[in-house]
Amino acid sequence: METDLSYLHRFPFYKLKIDRAFVSNIAKDIASKRLVNVIASSAIDMELDIVAEGIEERQEFGTFTGFGCHYGQGFFMARLCPISKNIELNENKTTW
Repeated sequence: METDLSYLHRFPFYKLKIDRAFVSNIAKDIASKRLVNVIASSAIDMELDIVAEGIEERQEFGTFTGFGCHYGQGFFMARLCPISKNIELNENKTTW
């Protein structure tokens, strides 16, 4: 019988999304920080893009940038806005 991780190579995927539960605990819980570091390192070794979900604070942003995350979602980057505003931001190539 195969373990859950032993057959990952059979599935073509290119991105790994880190759940916001890990993001919100990263500053308070060293075990979460270590686990996310291992996950991010593994994703980099597998040449996957990494998305961190639920980034709400500068410290979280810095931590995940340091881990090598390529993308982030959350209120730190942008608040919810109408689709038309989102399109406008993307068309104008607004960056940080």
